[in-house]
Amino acid sequence: MAALSGIHNPACAGDGLPDPHGRLQGLLGYTSFGGIIPWIPLFLFVLLFGLSMDYHVFILSRIRALAPSPPEPDY
Repeated sequence: MAALSGIHNPACAGDGLPDPHGRLQGLLGYTSFGGIIPWIPLFLFVLLFGLSMDYHVFILSRIRALAPSPPEPDY
């Protein structure tokens, strides 16, 4: 019964695409390249993580610049 649910609902089949093997290439007019290149997910993670860290540093430096400085001690 579980195999039939994957046939009727492609999202349950694990890939989420209605045409995972490229059988409808001629009918829909596209060319399948075979899937995701293995290094792309890691590259995107590294790129987005680096950008988020830069944004974090810029936000913290802006907060530090706008925050009032502590009073100087009297000696």
